Amino acid sequence: MARFTILFAAALAGLGVVVDPAYAQEWPRSRSDRGPVRARRQSDQLARLLAPELSATFGQTFYIENRGGSSGAIGAALVANSAPDGYTLVNAGSGPHLTGPAINPNIGYDPLKDFTHIAMLAADS
Repeated sequence: MARFTILFAAALAGLGVVVDPAYAQEWPRSRSDRGPVRARRQSDQLARLLAPELSATFGQTFYIENRGGSSGAIGAALVANSAPDGYTLVNAGSGPHLTGPAINPNIGYDPLKDFTHIAMLAADS
């Protein structure tokens, strides 16, 4: 029970990091040159911004596949259950690694055993 309380408190503290700020803007009704309006999570946006730079640096294509749902647990489970060859990465925050396992003990992966942290891409300042 104490573990759940600590995890839940940490998850609540991290909510400020994952909530997108809302900005008042004029809706782009007549902007057909911009293409469709899409909704993405911050982690997906960050990955898409970094992918071209990573591709150029490593000479390898970085393909971004957004598997949304269940606060990132669906995508995290996909990565956790893929071949451990270093070619399938997950860009995730506290949702799939802290909140999900605290709420659902049968989430399908162990965030401590099934993942290896390789980089911190962003932080709340």
